[in-house]
Amino acid sequence: MNMKRLFALIALSVAVLTSIAQGNRFGLVVNGDLTGTTASESQWKLGGNVGTFYDIKLVKSLYLQPRLLIGYEEAEYKKSAKNDAFFSQWNVTLPVLLSYRFALSSSTALRFNVGPYGQYALFGRERQQFTDGRRLGWWHGSFSRRFNYGLQIGAEFECSPRLQLLLDGRLSFKSSALTLDGRQRALALGIGYRL
Repeated sequence: MNMKRLFALIALSVAVLTSIAQGNRFGLVVNGDLTGTTASESQWKLGGNVGTFYDIKLVKSLYLQPRLLIGYEEAEYKKSAKNDAFFSQWNVTLPVLLSYRFALSSSTALRFNVGPYGQYALFGRERQQFTDGRRLGWWHGSFSRRFNYGLQIGAEFECSPRLQLLLDGRLSFKSSALTLDGRQRALALGIGYRL
């Protein structure tokens, strides 16, 4: 499936779900990420994701906000010129966040979010010590190597009824070869738009 078809499918899904929803809000989100791992000598790398979210109002100020994100991340460490490792991954992440909203004015609010997430690495590249250290190959792995999970916390500033600024942090509970045998950590800054 090419990117145009994927975006058309996402846009169609947004339109259908928006027309069905009553009181709940559907939206789009774009984040820039700074990712790393808890592995010794790992470096922080740039990445990002794009996706969608759905606000489900539970009670007056309490929401459930599942998100579906497609993203890109890297993990790298360099101990010396001959001893380094690099993994990249395109992934799908599904955080399910409990969100509490504090109204600041009639058009602005501050939210605090917390909840679990699951992540599945689709594909990516690798460079490890057993290669010559310059060439990239494609990594392969089982479901357990590709699947990760953890906790996400964050804050949202609602600038208007539709526009929001997002700040999220993630820490995985599992280590894998894709995260250099450390636990994944990420800090994301993004923009959301409610439809």
